[in-house]
Order: sequence, then structure tokens, then C-alpha cells
Amino acid sequence: MNNGASEKLSIVTICYNSKKFIESTFESVRSQTDKNFEYVVIDGGSTDGTLGIIKNNEDIIDHWYSEPDDGIADAMNKGIEKSTGDYIIFLHSDDYFVDHESTGKVLKAVVSDKDIVVFDVYVETESGRSIPRARQFNFYTKIKQPFCHQGVVCKRRLFDEIGVFDTNFDITMDYDFFLRAYYLNASCQIISTPLSVFRNTGISSREDWEGLSERLGEEKEVHLKNCKSHRMRLLYRIWWFLYPLYRRFRYAIPR
Repeated sequence: MNNGASEKLSIVTICYNSKKFIESTFESVRSQTDKNFEYVVIDGGSTDGTLGIIKNNEDIIDHWYSEPDDGIADAMNKGIEKSTGDYIIFLHSDDYFVDHESTGKVLKAVVSDKDIVVFDVYVETESGRSIPRARQFNFYTKIKQPFCHQGVVCKRRLFDEIGVFDTNFDITMDYDFFLRAYYLNASCQIISTPLSVFRNTGISSREDWEGLSERLGEEKEVHLKNCKSHRMRLLYRIWWFLYPLYRRFRYAIPR
């Protein structure tokens, strides 16, 4: 949907049995004032009516595909493969743009030629919205994910240089990618302007202890996979002894 202009930005939506929210995702894309973007939808073989909604919105979709996949990372990698823009942003089927100027904000920002441009993201829960703090790449990136991927616009060339998302991770594939980008000294710009809304309904948002433990386990695997020194390995050993105890303590406190 690039109105004849060269494709600069690709928006990728991945979905699976997403009929509850995907219409609002599509409507937020449809409402964009600046339509100089390509829109790609990757469906995992939905059976709940999602395909009908996709077909009803083909006027705003440049390419869509529906077939079984091997999880979120695999679907995101398909989106990278099928898209053609110089920059890519993932707007999943639980998410939507915050207003009709969102793509315009992105297209103005990417002229800086940074590898990664990070916008603020609203996290939407039943009790309201909040904006997690986005951190610039620094030493703390080695410990925790620096920003929400729903607000990240990534240069395609970066995927060519460090690879796509690791399909061994079900939850933390984005953190693994950002950590690899950090070690590559990828350039990063933080823009304190809300771009999208992330509904905390997905697998990464589970608040039960089993779900939290699964995420912590994957974060640990990300650390070990990308560890660059004996000193960091020692730090990780200390971190993963103390941090789960802290999270368990917080979880046990009534809210």
C-alpha cells in the first residue's frame, strides 16, 4: 500500500487464531495518514475465523500467507523474508498503532539511518495503560531487555548482518536479537513518543509463576548463548542465583 512510491517501511503482522483483536490491528493500519509502507500478514494456519477477517481487509494488505509455523520466532522470520522494506516493524495481532500519525513518525525518524529506532509503547491492561522505560544500549542490556519490540523499527540490513530471530526461543527471541545487535555495536535511537499499544494478552505477558519461570529460564539461556567473557559468566552465575529468589519473593507478596 505504497501509493506508487518506493517501499521504505514494511509493517509485519503475525497472527494465529486472532479473531478477537486483529480487526483493531487492521483498522489502525487502515487509518494511517502516511501510507508509504508495505503491509505483510503472516498467519499460522488459523481455524477460528481469522482468515475471513484477513480476506475482508485485503485492500490494505500487500501480501498475506497462511500456513503452519514453528512458533512466534519462525513466523516473524517469515515476515522478514516476505517483506521488502528497508525498515521493518512488527505490529502483532494483539497490538495497534496509537494514532493515525504513527507511520509518519516512523518515516521521519528513519532518515537518521540508525540500525534501530525505538519508540515508546503503551502496555494496556484491564486497569489502564503504562509506558515502560526504554533504555539506550549500555551495559545493562547484558542483563535485561532494553525496550519493547512493539516500538522497535529495525533496519533490514541488521538482520542480514546478525541473523534473524532464534527459533529455539518461544518468548525471548527479541531479547536475544537485541543482545546480538548490542554486541555488534548497532546504532540505536530512542524517541520518547508513543507509537503503538501492546495488549498484555500474549505468551510473554503471563503473570502466573509457571509462565514467569519459563520466561526467566529463556532469559538465562539468552545470557549463556551470548556470553562473551569469563567475567560475564561469573556475573550471570551470581545474577541467576539471586534474581529468581527476588522474583519469587515479589510474586509471593499479595498485591
